[in-house]
Amino acid sequence: MSTRKKPAWHALFVIGLGSALLLFVESRLPVGAQAHTWLLLVWVTLFYGALAVWTRRNGETLDNEPPALDCAGRPIIDNSPPAVKARPQNRIYRPSTDRRHPGYKHSEAN
Repeated sequence: MSTRKKPAWHALFVIGLGSALLLFVESRLPVGAQAHTWLLLVWVTLFYGALAVWTRRNGETLDNEPPALDCAGRPIIDNSPPAVKARPQNRIYRPSTDRRHPGYKHSEAN
């Protein structure tokens, strides 16, 4: 039996399902447009508040989760520092001396 605590994924599922249900019920309510706007603002506040509470309660266990791996077993997000430090290159614009359109002079455009 593993003693490592895992995040409460079921609670996140309940938050998502409950918020979808609230949106469905809100769309069926016979109220005015301004009331719908206020109800949606309340829904957004409740939804993101619930996500913030879930993240705060499960933050430590999320930090202890193993890194996400791709199908080849390599980490998807590589947090290690780059192997070689990139040096900025001086890229000064120098217009080319050859003309793109031979026989055309800038003064002819005016």
